[in-house]
Amino acid sequence: MTNDGEYSYDGHYNEDTIGSEWRRSDTQVRLYAYSNAAYAMAETLKSKATVYSVGLFQMMENMPEEGLEIVQFFKLFSSELTTSLEHFYDVKDPNDLEFIFGEIADKVTTKDVNFYFASGEEKDYEAVCHYSDNYFRKASCGTRQLDGYNHSLSTASLCLALSAFGSNDGGNSDYTNKYKNVEKLLTDLEFEEFDKNDWFVKKPQSDSIGVVAANKKLSIDDKECTLMAVAVRGGGYESEWAGNFTLGKSGQHYGFTQAKKQVLEFLKSYIRENKISGDIKIWLTGYSRAAATANLVAGALDDGEKLGDGVVLKKEDLYAYCFETPMGATKSEIRNRLKYNNIYNIINKNDPVTKVAMSALDFTRFGGDYFLPDKISDGNNNAAKKNAMEQFYDKMSSKNEVGKYAVDDFVMKKIDVKYLLPGGKSPVQNDENNKSIQAEYLDTTINKLTKERVKTRDNYVKKVIEDVMEEALNEAGINNYSPSALKEFAGAVAEMLVIFVVSHPNLTVTGVSNAKTLGAAHYPELCMAWLMSQDENYTSSPTEFDGNGNYRVIHINCPIDVEVYDSENILQARIVDDIPQEIKNGTVVASLNEDDEKIVYLPTNASYQIKLTATDNGTMNYSINEFSSTAGDITRVVNYKDINLNKNDVFNAVVPAYVDDEQNNEIEGSTTEYELKSPDGKEINPDQNLSGEDAKSAYYMVTVEVDSDEHGIAIGQGIRQEGNFAKVEAVAKEGYQFVGWYENDKLISQETQYRFCVEKDTLLVAKFEKDGESANLENPANPENPDSGKDNNTGNNSGSGINENGGEKIESVSTGDESAVGFCSLMAVIMVSIVMCMAFTKIRRKKQRN
Repeated sequence: MTNDGEYSYDGHYNEDTIGSEWRRSDTQVRLYAYSNAAYAMAETLKSKATVYSVGLFQMMENMPEEGLEIVQFFKLFSSELTTSLEHFYDVKDPNDLEFIFGEIADKVTTKDVNFYFASGEEKDYEAVCHYSDNYFRKASCGTRQLDGYNHSLSTASLCLALSAFGSNDGGNSDYTNKYKNVEKLLTDLEFEEFDKNDWFVKKPQSDSIGVVAANKKLSIDDKECTLMAVAVRGGGYESEWAGNFTLGKSGQHYGFTQAKKQVLEFLKSYIRENKISGDIKIWLTGYSRAAATANLVAGALDDGEKLGDGVVLKKEDLYAYCFETPMGATKSEIRNRLKYNNIYNIINKNDPVTKVAMSALDFTRFGGDYFLPDKISDGNNNAAKKNAMEQFYDKMSSKNEVGKYAVDDFVMKKIDVKYLLPGGKSPVQNDENNKSIQAEYLDTTINKLTKERVKTRDNYVKKVIEDVMEEALNEAGINNYSPSALKEFAGAVAEMLVIFVVSHPNLTVTGVSNAKTLGAAHYPELCMAWLMSQDENYTSSPTEFDGNGNYRVIHINCPIDVEVYDSENILQARIVDDIPQEIKNGTVVASLNEDDEKIVYLPTNASYQIKLTATDNGTMNYSINEFSSTAGDITRVVNYKDINLNKNDVFNAVVPAYVDDEQNNEIEGSTTEYELKSPDGKEINPDQNLSGEDAKSAYYMVTVEVDSDEHGIAIGQGIRQEGNFAKVEAVAKEGYQFVGWYENDKLISQETQYRFCVEKDTLLVAKFEKDGESANLENPANPENPDSGKDNNTGNNSGSGINENGGEKIESVSTGDESAVGFCSLMAVIMVSIVMCMAFTKIRRKKQRN
C-alpha cells in the first residue's frame, strides 16, 4: 500500500484508474498519486536491477464495492511495479509467504558470470553462467526418478562442464594452461583451493582423464558443510577416446572404468590434501566421455565408495549432472534404479554418442535419463519448443564453428536396384515416403546392428583392422594412440558392418548420406541451447518438458488409409494410397518404412485416435510397439492379426497417453489399455500382448539366400519384431531370370518383392534359372494362383515384380562379383569412419561444414 512520502498527480495512474477516489484522510492526497511517485522510482531501477513484488490481497466477505476497488488497485499497482509479471507473486495464503520469500531469495542471490569454453580447434568462446549457492540448499533427489531435477542447476552444470574442456590456447603442444577456463569460472563463483590432476597439464594418452576440483563453505540451517565442485574434462582430450573403444568382455565398460578409478583417486587425494572434513556436498559434471566417467563415479559413491574417513556424503548431497552420456554401467548391477536418483543424464536422442556402448549388450547408465524434446516423444507443442531452442542456438558465440541447426535436415535414403547399372541414375535415392527422424533411425539401426551382428560382448572383441582405425583416427586429428587399445573396436566394427551393409543397404546409405547431421547432434552448443530455453535464468518464458523419451510405433499392414487425430479431434497425420500426406501444423510423424509398412510414431504424453479405412478387400495386421529410450528397445508388443476387411470398412483405434505414474523413462511396458474397434463398434481383442523381457526377446531373424551367387542377389535379410512385416527382394543377373522364393524347398511366391508377417525365424531362398528355360515349380505354396500379386497375409498389391530400368530389363547387376565387393567394402569403411567420428568430441567442424 502506498500512502506516504512523495506523490504526483501526473504519472502512470490518473482519475480513470480503478479506485482513484480513495485518498488519505489527513492529507486528502489521492492514493494513486503516491503510487505514481513509487512507480516512477521503480522504472529507474528496472534498467539496473530486477524488481520483485509480493502482494497478500484478501477480500472479506460482504466487502463494500468501494473496498473491492482499492484492493484491485493495489493489486494492479503491485504487479506493474515489477520488472515483468513473472516477478509478481500474488499470495493467497499467508502461510505461503515463507516459501515465496525463499523462492525470491533463490533468484536474487543468483550470480551471473561470464565464462569461456573451447569450440573448434583455434579459439575459446564466451557464454554466461547463472549460479546460486541456493541450488544446493535443496535435496538433490526426491522419491521418483527425476523429482530432484533442477533446470537452473542443470544449465549451470553444463556451463561448468564446457569450461572444463581443454582450452584451445596452446594448441596441441603447450598443455600447461589447458585448465584455465574452468579455474576462472570456479574462482568467479567464489570456490577456493582449485586443483587439477596431472593429466590436465600434459598430453593426453589413451587411458588418461582430466579432472579438476574446488570447494567453498556453505551454511545451511545454521550448520556448516563443504561444497565441492568437480568437473571432468569432456573436450580437447585427444587420444583419450581410444580407451572408449575397449568395452571389455564383462562388467562395466573397461575404458570408462579406468577413467572412473582415476577420478575417485584424485577426489580422495584432494580431500586429504585440503584437510576437508565433516559433511560434504559434491557437484559433479561432465560432457560426453567425461559424462560417462562422472556417471560411473556417481554410481560408485551411491554404492558406498568412501572418499575419506573424515568426510560424510549423504545421498541427497550428491548432485551429478551428466550430459550426452554414453553407457558404461551394466543392467545386471542396477537392481533398483531409484537408488541412484541423484544422478541426471541429459540426453539428446538424436546424438549417436549416447547409444554407445549398446543397450542390447547389457549396458545402461546410473540414475535417471532426462531426454531433450523431439517430435516422436513430445506431443505437446514440440515445434514451439524447438523454435525457442533455435533462438538461443543462433546466438551462441561459437555459432560460426558449429553452423546452422542441422539435425532436422536428416533424410532417409534407399538404394533402388533398378539403377545399379553403370551410367544410369544414382542408385542412392531419397526415400520420399520414409519420414523417420534421426532419433528413430538410430534406435532402429543400432538395435538391428547389435542383435544381428554384434550379439555378445565376447563377439565384439574378435579381430583387428588397424589400417581402418588409423585412417579414422587421423581423419579426426588424433595421431597419438595405442593400436592395442583400439583393435577390438576396429575389428568388430569392420567385420559386422560388411555383412550389415549387405543386409541393410538402405539403413547403411542413410547413415553415410547423413553423416553431417548425425555429428551435429553431439555439439555441446545444441545441448546448451535446449537447456537455456528451459531455464528461467535465461528466458522469461521457459519451455516445459518432463524429460520423457518414450514413444509408440504403430505398424499397419493392409489395404488401409490412415488418419490420426489428437485428443481435440484435430487431424495430425494421414497416409493415403501408401503415401504419407503433408498436414499443415501436423505434429505426428507418419511414414512408410523399408518393409513398406505404414508407420505412425506417437508420443506417450498425449492421446490419439486412429481412423483406419479399408481401400480393398483383404486382411489387416495392426501392431503397437512401445519403445523405451532408456532400455533402448521395444518393451511392449500388442498385435492384432489377420482381421478381415471389406472395402470401405472403417476401424477405429484409441491410443491413450500413459498414466502419470508411468510417464517416466524406467517404465518397461505400460499398463495402457489400447482399443481397436470393428466397423460395427465391437472391440477387437489383441492376439498378443507382451511386456518387459518377453517383448524385448520377441525378435525373429529373416535370412535370405540365393541358389547361386552367379545367378542373382537377394536383399531384405535382418531381424524383425514379432508381428511386423518383412519385405524381401530378388534381382536376376544378366542371362538369368527369377523363378521364385522357396522356404523348406516349397515355392511360396513368384514375386520378386515378397512381403509377409514375421512370426518365426525364417530362411528364404531365391531361385533363378537361365533365360529361356522353363521353371520347374515343385511344391507351390499356392498352386491355384501363385502369381496373385498380393502380399502374403494382406490385401496389398505388391507390384509386378519386373526388374525395370526405364522400362527395360536389367542386363547385368554389379553384385556378387568384384565390383560389388568393392562397393560394399567402401561403404563399410565409410561407416567405420562415421562411427569413429561420432565417438570423438573433438570434431573437425570446419571440415564438416565444407
